[in-house]
Amino acid sequence: MSKKILLSGYFGYDNLGDEAILYSMVEGLKDIEGVELTALSSNPERTTEKFGIKAVERMKIFPILKAIKNCDLFLSGGGSLLQDVTSKKSILYYIGLLTLAKRFFRKKTMIYSQGIGPVNDLKNRKKVGKIMNKMDLINVRDNESKIELLNMGVTKDIEVTADTVFMINNPDKNFGKSYISKTGLDVEQKTLGISIRPWKNFDDEIVRETKSVVEHLQNQGINILLLPFHHPGDLEISKKVYEMLSNKTNVHLVEEKLDERQMLSLCTQLDTILAMRLHGLIFGVVAGAYPIAISYDPKIDSLMKELDMDRIVRVESFDSNEVLAYIHEAFMD
Repeated sequence: MSKKILLSGYFGYDNLGDEAILYSMVEGLKDIEGVELTALSSNPERTTEKFGIKAVERMKIFPILKAIKNCDLFLSGGGSLLQDVTSKKSILYYIGLLTLAKRFFRKKTMIYSQGIGPVNDLKNRKKVGKIMNKMDLINVRDNESKIELLNMGVTKDIEVTADTVFMINNPDKNFGKSYISKTGLDVEQKTLGISIRPWKNFDDEIVRETKSVVEHLQNQGINILLLPFHHPGDLEISKKVYEMLSNKTNVHLVEEKLDERQMLSLCTQLDTILAMRLHGLIFGVVAGAYPIAISYDPKIDSLMKELDMDRIVRVESFDSNEVLAYIHEAFMD
């Protein structure tokens, strides 16, 4: 008899980080004998096509109830699902799913490779602590997440692991090599990837300082790849940087919507990556590029701490000179 696992996360939105999380989970679970996987997705048809698993519309209550009723294990992860900074509603959605699975359907429930927090609302903190103490297994991606849960009153055992994307081994290099060759960039030169995103009211500063970084490195013969990890927002802000450049020598904007495997392959061609996106940093590490972080969220700080790396700039005080010093150090290492 097959064991049915229902996967819950931020899937189906073409966010490369979250799609990579699903990819790594599927790769890790699909070879277990007798396992049948289903994912909650905003685009079930696309998810089934990409990953070869069943998928259910994540915002339709009756298909969700049926999927939970029929599963043997409800697995919530990875990513930063339980936080109330980027959205006030999403945390209630994920708490609600866990409550349905555990309290109403009495299913085995697992928190898998999640980054917890920030959770600022006191009511949300109580809700998270309460439901976490009902879980059968809690697995978080960093020590800061464990501390956050302990501060919420969680008494269950909490295992600390890494982000699930780190489990992707030996990423394919062929797509990345082919892509670079078509850009006209000199493959013999050092290459820096830059992954920026819009954030609150800091977009103008992000664009200005990123442009300054690019212009300085152009003069030193370093290749620059602008890497949007989420469309359309990341592409729009990256395009602003690109279009402001009077000289586009050694610079390429990746305008195509690459999937997670293609982007990971492209990252194998980088020497260093400067990223705001958490999974931009993770992709870089998995692919062998040195990570430099632009931090807008504690999850970025937690990742860099776990990696024992301290080349971090704050988005609130993003300064191209500080970034350039880190980049030069990285290229010399």
